[in-house]
Amino acid sequence: MKQQLHQEQSVQMKLSKQLQLGVHLLQLPGIELREYIQKEVLDNPLLEPLDSSQDLPMQSNGYELRETAYAVNGREKLKLQMKELGASAELEAAGIHLIDYINDEGYLTISGEEWDKLGYGNREVFESACGLLHQLEPVGIGARGIQECFILQLQRKKNAHLAVQIVKDYFFDLKNIDFDRIQASLGCTIDELYEALDQMKDCSIHPGRGLISEGNQKIVPEAFIYVVQGKVEFSLNSWCFPQVRVNAAAFDSADEEAAVYIEQKHKEAIQLQKLVTYRSSTFTDILKWLLDYQEAYFTNGLFMLKPLRQQDVADELNVHVSTISRTIANKYIQTENGVLSLAFLFSSSVPMNNGQHISSSVVKHFIKEWVGKEEAEKPYSDEQISKDLQSNYGVLCARRTISKYRESMGIPASRVRKKLKGAGL
Repeated sequence: MKQQLHQEQSVQMKLSKQLQLGVHLLQLPGIELREYIQKEVLDNPLLEPLDSSQDLPMQSNGYELRETAYAVNGREKLKLQMKELGASAELEAAGIHLIDYINDEGYLTISGEEWDKLGYGNREVFESACGLLHQLEPVGIGARGIQECFILQLQRKKNAHLAVQIVKDYFFDLKNIDFDRIQASLGCTIDELYEALDQMKDCSIHPGRGLISEGNQKIVPEAFIYVVQGKVEFSLNSWCFPQVRVNAAAFDSADEEAAVYIEQKHKEAIQLQKLVTYRSSTFTDILKWLLDYQEAYFTNGLFMLKPLRQQDVADELNVHVSTISRTIANKYIQTENGVLSLAFLFSSSVPMNNGQHISSSVVKHFIKEWVGKEEAEKPYSDEQISKDLQSNYGVLCARRTISKYRESMGIPASRVRKKLKGAGL
């Protein structure tokens, strides 16, 4: 057999430990950042302990805060997410009830038959509420089995259509590792099959582990937002942006035998100090830009919320979009109307007939409002809502888009709503 030498070039990007740490710190909320620094203090004698006597501020610049921090467990976190979906009151209540039936692994433990006996709504309400659960984070939460859990996770991935089809239609063969049958049935190549299997490897079979069973945690706003004479201003919550101090005296007083150890710890301390400072400056830059761009929302309310993509902010600030994504992840701000997720300030764009664009969040609010006021015997169809949006507000939103937004809020189709309202639900 003739041997051949095959040379192949490939490019791999590996993040340095410093860059990995920077990425990690960037996405930590303030309360978790403090915990991380306190652990580092125990391991590095050159780091000074954080001021444990510092209390969470209850006001900023004379602006009294309603809720500076509040304790939440895993289920309460899910319920907070549920309330942000903008679903109808009936479906939101049903979704919140379902969260109480999610076990420690993240799976829904109540069946449709058992739901019927509780009196919270009929089977259609149950299915719609399950659809709301499946929009929550972590992905896969509220699934009714491993198959559905995998499908929910794969549907969030790019180019995973084949993987979704395999799990949906060939789950029995997948469990029996009958790849030949799957490949023959789908007519896909072996490379396509293995790519789909690789995508499945990243799926978790325990989407709720570490969330549902966790103890109470606090949500602490990173910044306080207030309106002064029509202008939006902010101040950072210093508790969420602790200063890392290095004990230089300990470094100077080290003897020769400890010099190597102390020098390494000094480098690590300086690196942590720089990365924490970078986290603070990055957050501040992004928040300033967001408040300036969304000023009309903070001064006039939801109808003035502008559509915004994370890529738009990245382009303006000349950073990678992943920097924006990590910086706003799990971050909250305190406003005059309560605690708000930074992610709420981002939404897709819907065109208007005057050439301008409106936020999809505003369109969803219109849909929710109209459905709430409709007559029980004459509910609005998606087509009718689409036409009314255009005639009343100049919003060009296709029927299919209305349907997508309606479903994302857990609002049933008009024929289902007619049955529900006719039954007094």
